Amino acid sequence: MTTHPTVTLPEGMRVMTHEQMRAVHDAVRDAARRVSVWGYKADEISYDALAAAGVFVPPPAPEPGTCTAQFLPTNAREHGPGTLGVWQACVIEPRHEGSQHTSGTVGWHDSNPGAVPANPADKE
Repeated sequence: MTTHPTVTLPEGMRVMTHEQMRAVHDAVRDAARRVSVWGYKADEISYDALAAAGVFVPPPAPEPGTCTAQFLPTNAREHGPGTLGVWQACVIEPRHEGSQHTSGTVGWHDSNPGAVPANPADKE
């Protein structure tokens, strides 16, 4: 089973494993073909629906040469459909000072629910 960084989420919410995400992806793609919805549109619909239910996709691997902190927006009152459940990656240079991060769209602190702090090895 594939593991992903530990993230603390509000009660009742969870991050799918990569295997669960693959199973959802395959089922959605099969169903989408039957009704002539193709490609990424079907994925977007399924992942948005899962996010609305508090089930999220695993975080992507950080881009090389970037801060490794990530954030998963889970509060529908604070984040709209384009951001809710979409992993945010910090765009500040690697090893930056402090525990505040931003994706350019969303800002967060390491202590926020949904935050994955930068890898400690990146601070060295």
